[in-house]
Amino acid sequence: MSYATVIKSLREKRQFTQKQVAQACDITPEYLSKIENEVKVPSMTLLKKLSKVLSMPLSVINYMAIDNDEIPNDKAANYAKIKSITDKVIDYVFVDEDFTFDALMSDLDELQKAKFKRVNA
Repeated sequence: MSYATVIKSLREKRQFTQKQVAQACDITPEYLSKIENEVKVPSMTLLKKLSKVLSMPLSVINYMAIDNDEIPNDKAANYAKIKSITDKVIDYVFVDEDFTFDALMSDLDELQKAKFKRVNA
């Protein structure tokens, strides 16, 4: 995923318009559009502003923006297996208004079962 995809996705999940986010970050909606369409790459200063407006820690935005080709080959299989769970945890903690620990625990149980099958195969 790229910063463009992450920012657009978070903005839409928060039901913010480009104009609202742009105003809060002191940029133009056109500039935000260029970021969301991968024409421009946001500076670290702007990413910090966006993280505040979108209520998402910058470190999480950086994690979400990792592209699969950035993962070392020897770590790719493990990364792929845990990414869906990690993405759900991020949604649960930072996005989902109806977060329940039961849902998270169910997902973690599924991950544990998959690991057990892999280890015992």
